[in-house]
Amino acid sequence: DHGYKQKHLHVFFNMMLIENCWILLQSTSFENTNLVAPKLFEQMYSIHGSIRGKTLPLLYALLPNETQGTYEELFKIVDQHIQHKPKYVTIDFEKANENALATVFPQCDIFGRVFHFKQCELCLRKEFLENADSRHTMKNLVALAFVPQQNVIQELK
Repeated sequence: DHGYKQKHLHVFFNMMLIENCWILLQSTSFENTNLVAPKLFEQMYSIHGSIRGKTLPLLYALLPNETQGTYEELFKIVDQHIQHKPKYVTIDFEKANENALATVFPQCDIFGRVFHFKQCELCLRKEFLENADSRHTMKNLVALAFVPQQNVIQELK
């Protein structure tokens, strides 16, 4: 790619699905990852919705960077195609993402994921990304929140 980075974002979604299903959503999850983005992009962003206990992928976007401006541009595209604004959104703990959501969807309550919060809180993001054993241990610790109290000690062994 000769060091060239895309300046634009590329957004992929089914317009009929977005326009017709958004009203039925019980919750939405906005997620970003750098791990699967093509080389010309910094990250892949996805929006998933929960309807009747099922999670549907609603949108995928390839983003050139992780700036608040880029996120705002993406969310404005989403906003143009939905009639009902999201009430609740779950996101990773990333300030630019949170600020952009609050700007474009000011009525929305924004929640962060416990798993990502713990990574940030403990400054373990790099360790999580680079060390498979550490990653496995961290995921198991977060999963303990869903283990019945009487089984926690046994599950730790």
